[in-house]
Amino acid sequence: MAINSAIGGHTPISIVAPVATVPQVREGKLRALAVTGKTRMLTLPNLPTWQMPAIRTSRAKLFGILVPAGTPKEIITLLNREIVKFVTQPDTKDRLAAIGLDPVANTADEFATQIKTELTKWAMVIRAAGFGPMTAIASLHKARSSIPLPIS
Repeated sequence: MAINSAIGGHTPISIVAPVATVPQVREGKLRALAVTGKTRMLTLPNLPTWQMPAIRTSRAKLFGILVPAGTPKEIITLLNREIVKFVTQPDTKDRLAAIGLDPVANTADEFATQIKTELTKWAMVIRAAGFGPMTAIASLHKARSSIPLPIS
């Protein structure tokens, strides 16, 4: 919704995942100002990085594959090994880069740590903004079409 609103001229600025915006930026429908991560994107190398002063982000986006709690460690290790093998293949990296994704082939424990870190960080941001769980949901529901959610 945020992308369509920006393309239609209804929303002057939006923070959204590059996977959804790179095609529109390349076609000239949207103008990208910066990347919220620490490094430039492979697909838009001339786009500068932007670090919010109050919130240092290590990643602009966080995608991964999760399994149910209690999944045996050997299954997790096998899945991780095969996924890493897949995302590090040159053709896979190229296809992901074309849509604004830069795969990180980390371990399950490293990914779990990233998730915990992001949850802690965004919980502090929400509390600092004065939002409680129900306040945040009600506020977002009211202005759903105009407030993009920051997702790391």
